[in-house]
Amino acid sequence: MKPPWKILMATPLFFLLTLHTLASPAYDHQPGTRRSKGQVCIALQHSFPCDVADFCSLAGCVLVVSVIEQLAQVHNSTVQTSMERLCSYLPEKLFLKTTCYLVVSIFGPDIIKLLKADVNADVVCHTLEFCKQDPGQPLCHLYPLPKESWKLTLEKARQIVKKSPTLTYSRSGSDICSLPFLAKICQRIKLAIQNSLPFKDVDSDKYSVFPTLRGSHWRGRDCNDSNKMAYPGRRPDNWDTHQDSNCNGIWGVDPKDGIPYEKKFCEGSQPRGIILLGDSAGAHFHIPPDWITASQMSLKSFFNLPTALTNELDWPQLSGTTGFLDSTSRVKENSIYLRLRKRNHCNHRDYQNISRNGASSQSLERFIESLSRNQLLDQPAIVIYAMIGNDVCNGKIDPVPGMTTPEKLYSKVMETLQYLDSHLPNGSHVILYGLPDGTFLWDNLHSRYHPLGQLNKDVTYAHLYSFLSCLQVSPCHGWMSSNKTLRTLTSERAEQLSITLKKIATSQKFTNFNLFYMDFDFQESVCVCVHAPQSRRSGRRAEGSSASSLNPWMDSTLVRWLYSCWQIASGRRCSSSGPRSWERRIHSTSRLSRCLETKGGTKSSGTPAPGELRKAETWVNSFKKWLWERLCHKLTGPSSAASLQSAFLPFKSLVSLSSLPLCHFWGWLPK
Repeated sequence: MKPPWKILMATPLFFLLTLHTLASPAYDHQPGTRRSKGQVCIALQHSFPCDVADFCSLAGCVLVVSVIEQLAQVHNSTVQTSMERLCSYLPEKLFLKTTCYLVVSIFGPDIIKLLKADVNADVVCHTLEFCKQDPGQPLCHLYPLPKESWKLTLEKARQIVKKSPTLTYSRSGSDICSLPFLAKICQRIKLAIQNSLPFKDVDSDKYSVFPTLRGSHWRGRDCNDSNKMAYPGRRPDNWDTHQDSNCNGIWGVDPKDGIPYEKKFCEGSQPRGIILLGDSAGAHFHIPPDWITASQMSLKSFFNLPTALTNELDWPQLSGTTGFLDSTSRVKENSIYLRLRKRNHCNHRDYQNISRNGASSQSLERFIESLSRNQLLDQPAIVIYAMIGNDVCNGKIDPVPGMTTPEKLYSKVMETLQYLDSHLPNGSHVILYGLPDGTFLWDNLHSRYHPLGQLNKDVTYAHLYSFLSCLQVSPCHGWMSSNKTLRTLTSERAEQLSITLKKIATSQKFTNFNLFYMDFDFQESVCVCVHAPQSRRSGRRAEGSSASSLNPWMDSTLVRWLYSCWQIASGRRCSSSGPRSWERRIHSTSRLSRCLETKGGTKSSGTPAPGELRKAETWVNSFKKWLWERLCHKLTGPSSAASLQSAFLPFKSLVSLSSLPLCHFWGWLPK
């Protein structure tokens, strides 16, 4: 589904949204899918999101006109002033500010006339024909309908602008890439994003020194873009005596003993990379609320807009799997890559985020070849398969027929696993994530005001969901619907697909990797209380250290860390009151988040009283015994994913499910 470009001519905010819309349609596994012919309003499209802030998907024209109107209201100014104010907020990069002023000069007069006539954004966009309703098609609107009939209101509005030259632009359907001097670069960007490969890659090794456009925000930064044999994740060439062949920053020879630093620090440390095969949740699709909340807009609001646009409105550098930068939001990410790197600095830069907005099991084959791993030259990898939404999510009026069936899922996943088996080095690991139950979207959000409706209390998430569903661009009509039966059917299909993935994990064996399955539960809080401090940066413990440090359970630093974690989970920290039962405490996501945000979960709050310390030690010992006897020893001998799953299932609310099967090869527990 390729949306029309004409809205780009009317919305400064989406000047380079071509990068996003070219990258992928809303439902990438259905190439023939198109929205209703009568509704051609462009919408920001993304797959199943991973947090509340990600639901800011609005038709571009309605969004921008709404923001203009609300800026005038917030600052008690004219519409002309509010349009100029919006332009002043945009950065100079990518010509965003210049383009904004140009667009205002073209469309501003008509928008001013229509808003003075006291019509809302829906009427403005229909009048300017950015949204066109054909006979027999439903009327899609975000705001309440006018008191007069829609036909009469629209007729009056059209009389106001009937002689305007603006309509010529909106009817033309032309886009910024149609300009001759931009056509070539647009084509290059389109191919780079469609193939999920870096736009700038001199040596064609699939790694780049450029951060965006599928560059180092998505995969480790290339340390030598003129040498195809130097890239993150490869085994060191002659222990990197003369150059850094694996880009982890470790190379050369120690003059004291003549031993290469790579050999000294990394030999035997079992370095490995992390690779994510995902959709927009894995790519960390996100539209900051202050981009569309007039009362919060300022000069600082859009400073990261150029980066976001050239990353397809994704933020992989902040993702939970491959993120490596500190988030500016209150929620701090602790990605799997950062955990691997902290455990072993030899893993530096060895990450790949092969995720795509709109991706599903049915479309992965189109871009999985962008994965970079050489069976002979590279280190093993941990691959996470997390297509968590689009196999059940689409925007059709009746979404059920468009959902992936268990049979189709089985076939495509097996194709993916066979591809991985032929490309991953021996000793790798693959984890299949199940699909979540997305019913919480409607249950928790439908009555809340969307950022666009907070000022006047006129747009709830239910209104937004209905608007997107009418346009047939809803990210997930099955779960974002007032129809409870439809929501239930969507959850049932998601459960069927998860069972299929679990069946694959328990029944299939592969030559070059072990296969695991993990449930994906959005509604469970995570308290990861398994971590062993390292005595050297590379991840290897210093030779000659005391015997107690060889056993992480006897390390006093770890005991203090676990004591802090126990305090959080049992409600003894960050809150003087709270739920009584253990299960309710461990589900208190907000309190745990506040604790972790203030680093309360990683630092002990003073010297514990003897009685408290004994309680903590008792809990630590019982936790250690369970983790070893019920889980980790199963990974050191003959085991199956089925026995693994049954082992930790009763305790899945206690420990991060995504980290448990990794304990044996991350070295967190003794064997």
